[in-house]
Amino acid sequence: LKRKGLGASTTYDVVLDPTNSSVAYAALASHDGVAKTTDGGTTWSTAGKGLDGSAWAIGIDPTNGSVLWAGGGSGKVFKTTNGAASWSPKSTGLPAGLEPSAVSVDPKSPSTVYVGDESTTGIVYKTTNSGNQWAPAGSGLPKTGVYGVQPSTTPSGIVLAGTASGVYRSTNGGGAWLPASVGLPASTAAWQFAFHPTNPNLVYAATSHGVFVSNSAGASWTQVGTLSVAYGVALDPTSPDDLY
Repeated sequence: LKRKGLGASTTYDVVLDPTNSSVAYAALASHDGVAKTTDGGTTWSTAGKGLDGSAWAIGIDPTNGSVLWAGGGSGKVFKTTNGAASWSPKSTGLPAGLEPSAVSVDPKSPSTVYVGDESTTGIVYKTTNSGNQWAPAGSGLPKTGVYGVQPSTTPSGIVLAGTASGVYRSTNGGGAWLPASVGLPASTAAWQFAFHPTNPNLVYAATSHGVFVSNSAGASWTQVGTLSVAYGVALDPTSPDDLY
């Protein structure tokens, strides 16, 4: 367990630099907001200049590891273009009281970013111009809060949202959402997703009943492994058949 430099702060989210496996970023509950490691997690240093407190979620541009997004505990969204040396607010169009539980960059169109709202509004917000303007992404999500959101690794328009009421799926870039919990136990909350980078039909979900896999881009699910609960799931970007 590598926490040197993180202190006792709760870590909400971690992302890896897609071009440098030694670099990673962590979203922290402390006032520092974000921490960064450049040595594979052996040591961490604060990297939250410009944030206004804790960070609940963090996302990274899969095509440019210097560009990251953070959802702050203050209800704002922030962006950095210099590897977290400094951050600037990008919240135009987002509501007061936002609880940004997830931030995901579209891997095929990095100017498109999705933010999940954990409050009871049950809304995913979307920008298509690098955060200059945000708007709600469609309708159909339950009023139970959005915990995770993830676009597909291909330009198919498929986006998955994890909620307290299971998985929801959009096939038009968040324009409309439908339930996609076939194969999940009743009352399953879904928190995070990981699409395979070369097989867009293959996606994993971390849920309140463990890890599930879909071979239909999230249309239906089958449990894998024996975990009773999983809060996060990730594929190794250099060896995507390795699941964590």
